Amino acid sequence: MDNTGGEKTIVGEATTVAVPGGPGEAPTVSTVVTPTEPTPIAGSSPDATAPLPILGNWQCGENSFTVTPGTYRSQGGNPVRITTIERVGEDYRLVLADGQKIRLSKPVNGKATMINETKEGTPETASCTLML
Repeated sequence: MDNTGGEKTIVGEATTVAVPGGPGEAPTVSTVVTPTEPTPIAGSSPDATAPLPILGNWQCGENSFTVTPGTYRSQGGNPVRITTIERVGEDYRLVLADGQKIRLSKPVNGKATMINETKEGTPETASCTLML
């Protein structure tokens, strides 16, 4: 659970849900769309959209992973279905069918920090670059 408060968008369902968003509570869920749909551009008209900035091949040092609209695949691994893509502030959290949770923190200009939230304790992190 993210206790930072603020806005959270879940990508993966076709309904909009609101939940408490104060300090110590789950963030507010504002928009819910399918992973293959473009995401709304903040501060623009409801019809303006942009593709998810997390889609593509990411290089993180010697490791890499690929995010498509419906799958996540780590280097040398098999594709795993993405059950939801959650938007938490400027971050995107991928919730995978195998139970993994991968967060891409502030994906801007083809750079992001990958945080593997699956493990207990201190999460594994890596600086990543989107390969064009």
